[in-house]
Amino acid sequence: NAIGADGMKCIGDLMFFTNTITTMKLSHVDLFSYRSQLGFHAICDGVKANKSLTSLDLSNNNITTYHIETMAH
Repeated sequence: NAIGADGMKCIGDLMFFTNTITTMKLSHVDLFSYRSQLGFHAICDGVKANKSLTSLDLSNNNITTYHIETMAH
């Protein structure tokens, strides 16, 4: 799934402003490619702000230590 940086920004905004989402599946969406860095950061901001999310699937996205550290902060 190639949702791209714009799609990821929309998802990040949705997660930031909506506190009814409990599960988000973002596997196989090329989250961490160079061209998607802005979208990735938008999703990080959304995850940090969201108080209802209990499950986040990021499988099959080639996650690196950088991405884990960014999500954690």
